[in-house]
Amino acid sequence: MKKIFFFYCFAIFLLSSCNQDKHLWRIQQDGLYGFVDSLGNVVIEPQYRYVGNFIDGYACVVTDMRFIERESFIKRDTLLEVKYGYINRFNEIVIDTTNIIKLRLEPGMETFPEKFKEKKFGFRTQILTDLNLSNDRFLFQDTVSSYYGYKDSEGNIAIQPKFRTAHAFQFGRAIVVDTIKSDEYGEKDYIKILNSTSAIDKDGNVKVKPEYAYITPFGRNGETWASYISKSDDSFIREWVLIDSNGKNVLPPNSMMEFIYNSPDNIYVCQMDFLDCKLYTFMDRNGNFLSDYNHDGELNISLDGKSQSEIFRDVTFFSDGYAGIKGIYDGKPVWYFANKKLDSNFIPYDSVLCFSDKIAAVKEFIKDDTFSSMRTGKWGYIDIHANLIIPYQFDECGSFWGALAYFRNTGSTYDMEGYINKKGNIVWQTRVSNNK
Repeated sequence: MKKIFFFYCFAIFLLSSCNQDKHLWRIQQDGLYGFVDSLGNVVIEPQYRYVGNFIDGYACVVTDMRFIERESFIKRDTLLEVKYGYINRFNEIVIDTTNIIKLRLEPGMETFPEKFKEKKFGFRTQILTDLNLSNDRFLFQDTVSSYYGYKDSEGNIAIQPKFRTAHAFQFGRAIVVDTIKSDEYGEKDYIKILNSTSAIDKDGNVKVKPEYAYITPFGRNGETWASYISKSDDSFIREWVLIDSNGKNVLPPNSMMEFIYNSPDNIYVCQMDFLDCKLYTFMDRNGNFLSDYNHDGELNISLDGKSQSEIFRDVTFFSDGYAGIKGIYDGKPVWYFANKKLDSNFIPYDSVLCFSDKIAAVKEFIKDDTFSSMRTGKWGYIDIHANLIIPYQFDECGSFWGALAYFRNTGSTYDMEGYINKKGNIVWQTRVSNNK
């Protein structure tokens, strides 16, 4: 799958599987955010230009963001300065919105200040997730050193600021990059600098040594994928290894893959490059490829769809025992669901989202002989037996997070968006201009 799409699906998994407070769902009205309960009752009136989802009983409120320039010895950097604090489920400020953090710009951030000022963030926009208050820890930045540390839910410093990069806690671990003094390494020892990412516990103890270039967020099972870089002759090699929460290797290194993603079902999505194309397969916890049908240890690809391919054009991760796979049906690209043996009834869909609570959003596949030029498929929902339990009726939708799922329907002058329950009934909606 395209990496941005996968991270969207993975974000849904993280929000629904970790410590999300499922009885409050974020809404947006006239560009301001609030919250509703599972019946659609507004419990926090829309009032925030940006607020994240509730995690462990707290939601991050952003009250200002702007660009600033920072001079360094080498160059001038543009940073995103964010002013933030935290509310509880009763809309009480528990951490005053006076915290200020400066973040390096990443793709997409260049529009944040304008969208914040103009109240143009979308209904489902999720940004700055590293500012989540989870596991009783939130990120802060020292005003003198600019290093990152962590405070607790009462605002007390829990871990001193000493990290040049840091992320939110999840399942008891935070991914960090420690500060490196220039005199610690020689000019030729840059491999050690590249492999300086580690993981710490809530007390700041190093649980995964700084030996990795990248560590993905830990899952509920206490494991994750990490990569390190080594040099062979004149080339660099990236290898991936599955580790537990204390840094112990669970699987030996794998250098075949460009990226390996975690999954709620312990079936991992492996991404590789083939002629500048992203292709995917699945790996189990024993390091076996699910799609190695002939068990020869190699992965074969079918470019024309006429033979069985062991590598896929796009996939979702496994959830509730099933994953979405993009294949070919009657000469056209479609999506279908398969189990962990990759068996499928091959019901084609135009697009799919991952299963959540044994329900998956699917977009209707329109055949050429059903006037497809005159209509496009709508979204609906199926159960794990592929029964259509909520009819095709939505122009956009999201996976279920607990009791509710997002939907949007477009109109000639305005759109309607909001939430439905598992019976397909609308529990809350609002009108949105579509600028037509």
